Amino acid sequence: MALSLDSISNPLDFFNYSKDEVYSLDADDVRNYQLRVIAQRFDDLRQKVAYLDKLGREHGIDRITSFDDAVKLVANPGKLYKSYDVEWLDSGRFDLMTDWIDQFTAADLSQVDASRCVRIDDWCQALEEQAGVCIRHSSGTSGTLTFMPRKIGEEDAIPMNWMWQLQGWGKDPDLSLKKGANNDITVFYPHARRLRRPQTAIFDYFEKSYTDKLVKTVIDYQSPDLARFAGMKRNFLENGGRLEEFLVGPHYQQLDKEQAEFDAAFGQRYAAWIADIMTNFQGQRIMLFTFTEMIYDMGQALKARNQRQVFRDNSIIICAGGLKTRDSLPEGWLQETCDILGVPKSSFKTIYGMTEIMPQSFQCPAGHYHPDPWMVLLLIDPETGTPLPREGVQSGHIAMFDPFAESYWSGLITGDQGTMNYSDCCDCGRPGPFLQGEVSRA
Repeated sequence: MALSLDSISNPLDFFNYSKDEVYSLDADDVRNYQLRVIAQRFDDLRQKVAYLDKLGREHGIDRITSFDDAVKLVANPGKLYKSYDVEWLDSGRFDLMTDWIDQFTAADLSQVDASRCVRIDDWCQALEEQAGVCIRHSSGTSGTLTFMPRKIGEEDAIPMNWMWQLQGWGKDPDLSLKKGANNDITVFYPHARRLRRPQTAIFDYFEKSYTDKLVKTVIDYQSPDLARFAGMKRNFLENGGRLEEFLVGPHYQQLDKEQAEFDAAFGQRYAAWIADIMTNFQGQRIMLFTFTEMIYDMGQALKARNQRQVFRDNSIIICAGGLKTRDSLPEGWLQETCDILGVPKSSFKTIYGMTEIMPQSFQCPAGHYHPDPWMVLLLIDPETGTPLPREGVQSGHIAMFDPFAESYWSGLITGDQGTMNYSDCCDCGRPGPFLQGEVSRA
């Protein structure tokens, strides 16, 4: 059956169609579909999400009839989902944290009992068990975590998108996997198996749907408490503070001890993780999900052990772009890393996305990002705050809507700036608009 946007009642339905079918959709039809989805989400959530209702009243919007309306309802997630009082975390006032996050979710949190919560981890567990809400937090490099609520199962959209993206098309090799079968592939991730971030849901889904092999990670768990503490401590010391001054904070001496134990255990287990790769996975097909610094460090660790062409050449590397803790990496690092791992650059998939948005775009062979119909990306004029025309070549701040989000309002304006090309066909051959060149911080 040919793909018609009228038949897409749920954005997940797109994954039942091939890339050829999705890429043949008319651009105007896609724009109309995206506006229709945003308008429907607004209607569905307006009376359920207090924050959205307040935002709508502030801007006098009862219905979304244009992208101009939609853009008035975007917010900076770094401010929105960090708008709690950090003292609540240190003083254990997770009842107030629950009241705060209640404004962002359609879930009923009125019966959640957070009175026994001492740490962030306790609070996350309470919300999950008592209300079916998964709290997801940012990396914590700034020392302040963003917290956003998703319903259990909502994040299945992330690995479903990934698996769809791995289909072959144009110059891209077919790296797709068959759902419901043992694909004889092992997933590696050079960090924790379980944490309060989307990676956990991705790994759960993969183990359930694509392989009977467990995901191979370095360590079992990292709590949001340690992620927050590590970022706070690093920033405090980098700004000239002394450790003894920092450790006067509540529970900080205990957290400092736990962080030291975590770091020591991680270092030992990372060495064992690398040894396991060299001993047991030479020549096998793997999927490595990682971040830029992690993939570089892994390559260097293997290089130090004189390893080359480690994995089967149809292995898959999925890497979130950008650097978190470094300013740069050596020139040519990507090619060297691919040579060490034994994976061609065509199997190295850099993604553009963020914790706050479930759709993620894979970089094409020409080096650009193509927002799919389920990733609503708008450029905002930095002077006026209005959406730029979706024609020609436009540069501005990037705003997004996530059609997969059903339990919270997903309109956000990022801290990124990009250039969209609406008129030319990308060198990869794929039709439709694309993010041209590098995405930079606004």
